[in-house]
Amino acid sequence: MAAISIDEEDDSVVIECRDPNLIERLIEQSSYFHSLLNGNFSESSMCRVSIHWSLETFLLILRFIHGCHMEITICNFLPLCRASLYFGFEKLVLECRNWFGDITTKEGIFSYLKLDELVNFWEFGFDHGELYFAAAINWISALCISCVARNFMWALSCDTFVALPFEFLVSCVKHPHLTVDSERHLCEALLAWLRANMEPLEHICCVEDSSNDKSKQMIVTTHDWTSILDEIRVNNLPLWFIMGSYRCCYFSPFAKKGVLAIMNRFKKFSRDPNYVVDACDQSCMRIRLTEYSKKSFPFLRTIRMAYFLDFETKKLFQLLENKFSVREVDLTVDVNLVLLHIAEVCISLCYLNIKGCSSVTDVGIANLILKCRKLHSIIATDTPFGSNSASALCSRGLDGESSQMEINNDIELSDTYVEVLHIGGCKGVSETSIGDILSRVRMIKNLCLRDTLLVDHAVYRFSGSSLEILDVSNTMISRDALSYLLTKNLGLRYLEARGCKELCTDQIEQETDLLSSDPCDKLFSLLGQECKLEELIIGWGFSYFSLYSMGSALRSLRAINVGLGGSLGPEGLTLLCTLSPLLESVTILFQV
Repeated sequence: MAAISIDEEDDSVVIECRDPNLIERLIEQSSYFHSLLNGNFSESSMCRVSIHWSLETFLLILRFIHGCHMEITICNFLPLCRASLYFGFEKLVLECRNWFGDITTKEGIFSYLKLDELVNFWEFGFDHGELYFAAAINWISALCISCVARNFMWALSCDTFVALPFEFLVSCVKHPHLTVDSERHLCEALLAWLRANMEPLEHICCVEDSSNDKSKQMIVTTHDWTSILDEIRVNNLPLWFIMGSYRCCYFSPFAKKGVLAIMNRFKKFSRDPNYVVDACDQSCMRIRLTEYSKKSFPFLRTIRMAYFLDFETKKLFQLLENKFSVREVDLTVDVNLVLLHIAEVCISLCYLNIKGCSSVTDVGIANLILKCRKLHSIIATDTPFGSNSASALCSRGLDGESSQMEINNDIELSDTYVEVLHIGGCKGVSETSIGDILSRVRMIKNLCLRDTLLVDHAVYRFSGSSLEILDVSNTMISRDALSYLLTKNLGLRYLEARGCKELCTDQIEQETDLLSSDPCDKLFSLLGQECKLEELIIGWGFSYFSLYSMGSALRSLRAINVGLGGSLGPEGLTLLCTLSPLLESVTILFQV
């Protein structure tokens, strides 16, 4: 038994211990009572022990050590923490920690917890860190900071946001889970905090003597406070916002840097469209994407993460979560991508670029093609795109959501709507698969089949007439087969056919040509009659006489690249300058 009363003289809790079991429980569960009642202190021989503590709180502790239900609330959390830490009730400390960890990670935290209450909890942990072991108390501050960082948009909407302690605000802004709708929102919040806290101090400094120590200390303090703006990624701010904030005395130095950085990038992009940001610039350009960014980018349409070598796949999934509006995905480096997740989420996907992603599988690409019925542009060069992917692409012409990988050739299939298809370097695509694809994609405009098993009989299965860009480099295509493509696609603007040795072999009956006896020039004569090329990359079979054969086709030419197997000579270059007034780029390699 134990009698508990209040000593009215000093307002302390008096415990009269008559039950040895209670004494044993106190000694066992509390380091404080273990030392007090089981050591050399005089209280160890007394039957009455006075404790200067809240009766209500201590009664809750006694209920807890006896195994009774004890409800932790916002109101009694700090008193229980303070008591459990002071008296060394480790189990109660753990109970408080688990409760606080649960409540700070619940959805809709702002409906039952106020920002100033979180600050109060943080101050308790911050102020008492030196009184107890750091590990025993630091979790309170850490959970408060993490909670506000994750819910920063809620925090900045609170009236008490501008009253946040500077140390607390800095910790939240630097936290890896900081989640904001945009960098502009973060910048606006920090500027509002600085105005609310610095302007009163600046007024005091003006009224008082600026030479006294107090004023000097205030000046140092305000300078330290403005350093929080270093955490803003200025390159992610809209230019209109930077210019609008230019006159803000706190932000002007950062605004100048931001404008210069943006203008420098504009200059580099204007000179080189393929400009890649230096590694040293990437840290200040990265968007703040965390696992809690569920409500960000509500109108997201395009995702391009080219050359993002350290991007985590799980973060991509978080970004794509519920983003059914995404229409373009560009990942031009290998990121070990799980394509099935994209296929299930991005049902409106129209454009996919997985160029060079070697860890994806043929089956994975096939499943994505089948699920994303609106997909019309596929950049899959140098990937495992193979027979399964080819079959999936062809089978999309069938009615219904077909998921079969095998194609029954006895079935009459409708055309597959594809505008762009790049499968160059895909060694898993057979001659038959290429032929099947070409027979289905009559509306295609941009086709890359370089370094594949393309042969003539597959070319003759193509009946499209909309080609504007064609790359058949390093294939076995012949002069006759390429001529067949040119006659049907009069709008061709870009042709790449270097490394095609079959272009200069005589496979047809020799015909008399007014300009040349070389049968290769029949092909180039056809180019001159039908096409208006803007760029030509060629090699075998191309010569000085080919320029005469092409005639008017060269008038719109802006770039030409003649490689191994071609032969222009000085006369050819002179003639080229005359025939191509719009020419901007000339590349001559391995001439014979």
